[in-house]
Parts: sequence; C-alpha cells; structure tokens
Amino acid sequence: MTAIHPLGLRERKKAKTTTDLIDAAYALFIEKGLSGVTAEGIAERAGVSRRTFFNYFPTTEAALTRGISDSLIDLLTVGLASRPADESVLDSFEAIASGGNDPDFLRRIAQLGAAGASDPTAKEILHAAILDWMAWFIDFLRTRVGGDPFDATHLATAICAAAQAAIITWAERNDADLSPESVNDFRVLLLRSVHHVRRGFDETPTA
Repeated sequence: MTAIHPLGLRERKKAKTTTDLIDAAYALFIEKGLSGVTAEGIAERAGVSRRTFFNYFPTTEAALTRGISDSLIDLLTVGLASRPADESVLDSFEAIASGGNDPDFLRRIAQLGAAGASDPTAKEILHAAILDWMAWFIDFLRTRVGGDPFDATHLATAICAAAQAAIITWAERNDADLSPESVNDFRVLLLRSVHHVRRGFDETPTA
C-alpha cells in the first residue's frame, strides 16, 4: 500500500490557495468560456491579489491545465493507496476505473471537450494536462515497480495513452452531458482502454 504523508501547515495553505485559484478559473470558464478566464477575474473570485495568482501560475491556461492533471494524480494516488501492494498495476488501474468518478473532474473535462470543438486552446489544455499526469505516473511507477526503468516508463505511457483516448473521446462526444448514462459511458471507455493495454488490438473493436 502506498503511504500518503500529511502536509505541514504552510504546505496546506499553499495547497488551499492553489485549489481556490483552480476552482475560480473553472468557475469563470464554465460561466464565460475561455475568453472570460482572466488573471484578474480568477484572483478576485479566489479572494487574492493578481500578483498572488502569478506567484502560483504563469498563465490562466496553466491554472486550467493543473485542474485536470491534479485531479488525475489525486485519483490514482488515493486509488492505488487503497489497493493491495502486490496487485499488478493494470489490475489496480482497472479497479480504480470501475469505481466512482469525481463529478468536478468530469464536469471540467466535459466542458473542455465541448469547447475544444471550436477552440483549439481548450484541446491544448486537455492534452497538456494528460502529459503532466503521464510525467508524474512514469516517476511513480519507476519507484513502485523498480527494475528496468524502461518497463515502468512503457507501462505508464501505455496506460496514460489509453486513458487519454477514453477521456478525449468521451469529452468530445458527450457535449457536456453529465447524466448517469453519460458518466457510465465514460467508465465503459476507461475499461475498454485497459482491455486494449492488456490484449492489444488483435481483436475486432466493438461499437
């Protein structure tokens, strides 16, 4: 089981400010679209100065990117910590994918996917978030799995690429729909992505 170490007071304050800024950025994005997400607006909504915003993020896009990558990292960190230490990474990932999904995370990727149909910046944010998550996952698996770093890198990259296919496919086709049926569709796509990593593409894809 992976240990999760508690944060000190200073780290907790920084983490809260980071979360507040990200939440403010997404609140503006959902209300006004990407063009309505400004550093001034984020800072005002989060109750901090514009200077504080730039102490945490270089751009508004970086705040939006972090909102997705942090959710993915948190999902795996908490999920893997609850799984048996001797369980395979793919089995653990499949169990996590079968479980519940964070509604805020789903809302964010759904909105980015819908916006990405007409705004390439939204697509870039989603892709950048997945790349950040992949970099974290590679380091995580190199520590957890050990052995040849190539094997951990290959496995992490395969899982993240498969999950990326599920995330982007669902985000682009659901038109910001968060109904139970749509959320279940997301879960099904994630499980299909795990299946392809396990078995490859030697079988005829199903509709």
